Amino acid sequence: MKILGFQIGRSAAPPARSPAARQTIGRGGLGQARRSFKAGITDRLTSSWTVADQTVNQSLLRHLRTMRARSRDFLRNNEYGRKFAALVKTNVVGHAGFAVKFDCRRDDGTPDALDSAVLLRAWRRFARRGQYEVSGKFNEALFDALALTMIARDGEVLVRLVEGGDRGVHRFQLQLLPGHLLDEEHNRELMHR
Repeated sequence: MKILGFQIGRSAAPPARSPAARQTIGRGGLGQARRSFKAGITDRLTSSWTVADQTVNQSLLRHLRTMRARSRDFLRNNEYGRKFAALVKTNVVGHAGFAVKFDCRRDDGTPDALDSAVLLRAWRRFARRGQYEVSGKFNEALFDALALTMIARDGEVLVRLVEGGDRGVHRFQLQLLPGHLLDEEHNRELMHR
């Protein structure tokens, strides 16, 4: 019976196989090929993929500079890379930045709205341009957008806490540093105590 152009009903019997084909299937020939994974085959499309199993740290140790350079070039010179960076800013940070919520509690566990409001006002004062980070160019939302763009591009970012009497209303500010400032060649095993 045909419904909407599709044959409905019992399927026809599979074609009969010769005795030689049945022996090949039984010894791991065609049957073995059906049970293998295509991802394990090396052909012209997969010949450049590595077959060595490495940890993330081993791979980074060998290829970090190359991967970082390629990633930076991708975000700088490729329309898909530029779009990816824009999507990170738009969809992760947003135009207003991350929302901060203070939920102060008294000793008995009840909410303390007054303390929460005081902390929120202090945070908003700190998160302004000129107060939040050392260059004075960014407020918290712009700083976060730049930091996440650097993470998406380089895989890491360094945020340094800078303290001092001249460092804003709370005497400290943040400084954004690119991860490539660290020496990739300086690696050693640390002793555990």
